[in-house]
Amino acid sequence: MKSKSTNSQIVNIKDLYKVGFARNSVDERIKNARHEATYLFADVQKVATYKVYNRNADKLEALLHRFFANACLDIDLFNERGQRLNPREWFVVPFEVIEETIQLNLNENIVHYKYESLLKKIKLK
Repeated sequence: MKSKSTNSQIVNIKDLYKVGFARNSVDERIKNARHEATYLFADVQKVATYKVYNRNADKLEALLHRFFANACLDIDLFNERGQRLNPREWFVVPFEVIEETIQLNLNENIVHYKYESLLKKIKLK
């Protein structure tokens, strides 16, 4: 997902993508995006969806989140009750790198690589 946020803290962040897993349809999951901290209280644009077969989708999501942990968006948002929220599924990573990481996972070579957030590239460990 890519955010359609107009929030000044978010709108100009290049390569900001949400990496997540949904049990139901993506369209159903994002229909109320503008009301959810998970979606930065904004509508989102689907960039890509993947069906997961013969893999545990929860574990795949967790692995991708760990792999990109050093590029995780660190932002505090506040809901209508003033509660502070810190969404943790948004990453500042070029989309092509996310796709490359998925392929590394599928061919089980991801363990040999790490993500360099300053270079915005995957590198051998």
